[in-house]
Amino acid sequence: MYDKYAKRALHFLVYLPPLWVLVLIFVFGSNSLLARAFLLCLSGIDAPLTTVSRTQSTDRFPHLLCDLSQPFDFISGNIRNSLVEYQRPVLVFFSWSGTPRSSISINPAQHFIDNLNIINNISSIIQLSAPSLVLFVSSAGALYPLNTVPAVESAPVYPTSPYGDQKAFAETTLSTTCCIAGSRFVSARITTAYDLTNPGNPQGVVNRWIFDRLLHNRIDLYSDLESRVNFISANQVADSLVKLIGSSAHGIFNIGSLHETSLSSLLNAILSATNDLSFPTLTRNRKSLPLMSLPVDTAKAMNVASILNPSLLLRDVPVLVDKARLHLSSLY
Repeated sequence: MYDKYAKRALHFLVYLPPLWVLVLIFVFGSNSLLARAFLLCLSGIDAPLTTVSRTQSTDRFPHLLCDLSQPFDFISGNIRNSLVEYQRPVLVFFSWSGTPRSSISINPAQHFIDNLNIINNISSIIQLSAPSLVLFVSSAGALYPLNTVPAVESAPVYPTSPYGDQKAFAETTLSTTCCIAGSRFVSARITTAYDLTNPGNPQGVVNRWIFDRLLHNRIDLYSDLESRVNFISANQVADSLVKLIGSSAHGIFNIGSLHETSLSSLLNAILSATNDLSFPTLTRNRKSLPLMSLPVDTAKAMNVASILNPSLLLRDVPVLVDKARLHLSSLY
């Protein structure tokens, strides 16, 4: 079932201006968590939409197998034939290699090369198709410094990982390429997302903690429990991206919820929802756990595209726990 945000996005899409029926929408990296939520929002519209990813897709849209982390000569023919059929398409890019943590700990050199290829390939695709809009999904947590003051889009970025360095480089490169091509460019800097729709997905701190609690009664800590994180559901992100596309927005936008949630509050909500009196083992993955705070200012998205995302995590935790339990019971 759609939650109320997915329903609102679906209704919004049905009554969008003719943008949706006049252009082809390409969604790259369509198997990612955020992309799946985005496609769920789009599933109620009658518009030409093609998904692109490195692995086979199970959604109902036409799909191209294409690995953007490979050199462009390898994929140009695959993409070119579809792009040239439509004028001024909308291109939405979720494609990326690795995460802030894996880009440091798991084969960082390969992630770096893969993402350079992705950035170069996106630039080439923009030059080839002269799209009406390019929407790039970026990361707030990888770009802004830890602070107690909400970060605004015009603030300097301070990446703390190769992942963040390349997200910043991608924003600059793609903005310039779009300017030359006469395309509208939007970069959505997403805060920490959790998956409210797919019960089998243990990706991200919220979903991972719930699975670890249910399966092992253990939770891995990478930050101090009093750290405050801006959590947002993937459905809220999808709703926000749809609104950015349907508006005249251009430039960089923070996409997050109105308030941060402490990790201790998240832990307590999970313990309460699981109805288990035993306290989990807390595994410290660092000798000294940092106290983190990354509030973001979302006023620009509100003013330009009427995007307003309340903080729903603590309300959603019992739903996430129930879905995870049902999924696990179907496996064992």
